[in-house]
Amino acid sequence: MDRKSTPHYTEAQLAEKDRQELMGIISAQNRRIAELERNAESDPLTGLLHKTAAIDKARKFLGGEGKNGFHAVILADIDNFKGINDSRGHLFGDKVITRFASLLKTTLNEKNCIIGRAGGDEFFILMKNCMLSDVLSRTGQLRSELGKLCSSGGCGFVSCSLGVSCFPSDSRDLNVLYEYADRALYRSKDDGKNRCTVYDSSMGKHYL
Repeated sequence: MDRKSTPHYTEAQLAEKDRQELMGIISAQNRRIAELERNAESDPLTGLLHKTAAIDKARKFLGGEGKNGFHAVILADIDNFKGINDSRGHLFGDKVITRFASLLKTTLNEKNCIIGRAGGDEFFILMKNCMLSDVLSRTGQLRSELGKLCSSGGCGFVSCSLGVSCFPSDSRDLNVLYEYADRALYRSKDDGKNRCTVYDSSMGKHYL
């Protein structure tokens, strides 16, 4: 005969057991919601933020906790990407983009940046609380690492061009900063590619 007795719980113990079970359910639901939100904000190829999400987070940061700091808006573009796609195919081009995205996260310090894929082979970065010298050092490292990574990975030589504008010295308006970084990016392209250019007033001012 089985003499094992059924565990007896006091009302307080039962209430605590119910509370823990409920907290577990809520925690699982919160994790699921957070996962859905991340997926909704992510670029499916690279896992980075998509453009709208990156811009939205950057705008909130500059208008909030970052309003008194010095930050850099960076646009990065893979050089001659159309030629890579045309000569090696779109699957190979996707491989180059995913490698470049990984380098952006590791080289520019993902924890101190908002990084998003702006579309195609162009990427948007907000580097927070930085000195311009640090921006130039890290973008130089990025260009160097990209060349080494792609050469060793069978991609051949791949380079990138970058344009930089600065908050608040160039503007406090993210739309203007984006435009200035874009102008600096295309100066990098015009000057021979595989370089980083910082915006200055000779590239033109913003007109509404």
